[in-house]
Amino acid sequence: MSLYKLLDNVKEILIEDKLCNSVTSGDLSEAMLNKKILYPYSHVSLGTSSFPANTIQYNLFVLCMDIVDVSKDSITDQYKGNDNEHDAFNTTVTILARLVEKFRSGDVKLDGYHLVGTPTAEPYYDQFTDKVAGWMLSLSVETINEVGSC
Repeated sequence: MSLYKLLDNVKEILIEDKLCNSVTSGDLSEAMLNKKILYPYSHVSLGTSSFPANTIQYNLFVLCMDIVDVSKDSITDQYKGNDNEHDAFNTTVTILARLVEKFRSGDVKLDGYHLVGTPTAEPYYDQFTDKVAGWMLSLSVETINEVGSC
């Protein structure tokens, strides 16, 4: 199974999610300069790879974020504040949980790829051109090494 197929299928699963509006890969800082990004937004990047016997393990990172809108109204709830940050976290963790479940359920797009260990997610906050919040998912995926020896 190729890395191309894995990345293309992860992108397809994310974009098919009714909550996810845009998917990119590559350099995140360059992707965030794209004015055509629609939130909630996912960005796929590669981590390390390892080569156990007859397999390849890919470590992927999927950053899923939504824009945080700040109300001009005065703060009436000190816990929630005057923005939709909790909504952004809820929406984006839902998108990532659905992606993980596609791996676990044996989705046909991911046939031949298997999760290694338990995927984890960390909260993510940033201020690019927009204030955003979401989650960074880290997952390891294993597939058969189809590259023959020379």
